[in-house]
Amino acid sequence: MRALRAGWLSLLREIRLGSQPEGGRKTSFIAVDLHPFAPSLTVTWWRTPRAERSVKLLAASYLERAERGHHELMHVVELIQRTLQERCLDPGVFEGVLTAPAGSLFDRLAVAEADAVDTLHAAMEAQLLGDSGRWVAIHPLYRIVGASVDLGFANLRIVRPDDESYWRSLNGGRVLANWSPLTGHLTGSAIGFREGLFHAWLVGEYQGSKEGVRQRYKRDAQQAMAAVYAFWSEDRRRHRVAQVAQEHCLLLQDGPLRSGYELSGLGRVYPCYGDENEVALLAPRLRAWNLARAALSADAAQRLGNALCFVNLAMGSDDIAYYLHYFIALDALFGVRGRVEDSIVEGVRRVSALPAAADRAAWLFELRNELVHGGSRNVHEWPRYPDYLRHFDTEPERDIEAIVLDCLRRYPDAYAPGAPP
Repeated sequence: MRALRAGWLSLLREIRLGSQPEGGRKTSFIAVDLHPFAPSLTVTWWRTPRAERSVKLLAASYLERAERGHHELMHVVELIQRTLQERCLDPGVFEGVLTAPAGSLFDRLAVAEADAVDTLHAAMEAQLLGDSGRWVAIHPLYRIVGASVDLGFANLRIVRPDDESYWRSLNGGRVLANWSPLTGHLTGSAIGFREGLFHAWLVGEYQGSKEGVRQRYKRDAQQAMAAVYAFWSEDRRRHRVAQVAQEHCLLLQDGPLRSGYELSGLGRVYPCYGDENEVALLAPRLRAWNLARAALSADAAQRLGNALCFVNLAMGSDDIAYYLHYFIALDALFGVRGRVEDSIVEGVRRVSALPAAADRAAWLFELRNELVHGGSRNVHEWPRYPDYLRHFDTEPERDIEAIVLDCLRRYPDAYAPGAPP
C-alpha cells in the first residue's frame, strides 16, 4: 500500500489547475457532483510531463496486484484518470477544484493525505472490479481438422464448429445465443469471420478486462500454435508455405454486470497452410510436452514462452523478418548477455539432435549479424551464402527454422529439474 500511496500523491502534485504549465496536456470533462440534483459542471486541468510518467508508475503498481486479474497498463491508466474525474468534486477528498486559480490537485485536498488516498484507492478498486469480467475469446483456425481436442494448454481448447455438446456447455450455452460457430457470424448479423476460412476454433476462457484478456489470449494463442507447428513439422519432407490468415478474434462477455462483444485484432496466429493438420494426432506428445513445460523453473519457462511467441511471429512472416524472428527465438532460449553467440551455440549443442546443428548455428549467427548490421538485403546477398550452401548443402532459412523447432520440442526435457547440464 505504501507504493500506491506514494504514487497517488505524486500524481496529484502533477495535475495542475489554472493556466497551462510548460508541456502540459489539457483535459476537459463533465464532472460528477456527488450531491443529488446538482448541475453538470465542466472541469479543466493540465497534466504535466511528469504526470504522464507518474500515472504509468501508479498503473504498474496496480498491475502487480495479481488478484485483480488480467489488465493492461494503458487501460489501467484510463481507469485512474476516470477515478480522478469522478472524485474531483467529492468534498470528502477535494475542495475548490472548480474555482482554483492555480496550484495542483494535491493543493486542493480537503482531508489528510492518507484519508484522501484511501478514498481514491477504494474508488479505483471498484473501477477494477467493475471493469473485470468473464470473457470467451475465439479465433478461427484454417485446415485444422479432426475431433475437438485439449492439448494441455492452460485456458485453451481447439473445437470443431459442429461440436454441439461443447458449445452448449460453454458459458452455460450463452455463447450460442450471440454467435454461431458454424457460420462464424454474430446472431442475426453479417459481423464475424469470413466463411470458408476456418475449420476449427481456438477457444479461450478468461477473467479480466477486455484489453487485458485480448493480450493474454494473444500470447497464449501464439505459444500454443507455435508448439502445434513445431510438432506438426517434425519429420516433414518439404517446407510449408504460409498464406493469408484471418487476423482477428472475437471477444464475448456475458455476465451479471455487463455483456457485449468485440471483433479485435490478433495477428497471424495460425497462417493458412496448404496441408491439413489433424491436430488430435499430436495431442499425446503435446500434452506430455506441456506437463514437462509446467515443471520448468520460472526462468526456463519464461525463456520458452518468449521463444514460442517469436516463432509464431516467424510463422506469419517472410524474407528477413522470417529469418530474424526465428533467430530471436534462439536468443530467447539460450542467449546470455555479453556472450550471445557462444551461449546460443552451446545451447543448440546441448538441446538439438539435428546433425551439425551447433556448427550451423555458428554460421547462422554470422548471417544474423550481416542482415542486422551489414549490407545484405536478404539471405542470398550474404557474402558467405555460397560457402554455406557448399558446406551444408542446405538453405539457411530452412536450417534456422528446423533448429529452432527441434529445440522447442526438446527444451522442456533438456532443462527439466535435475537434467544434466
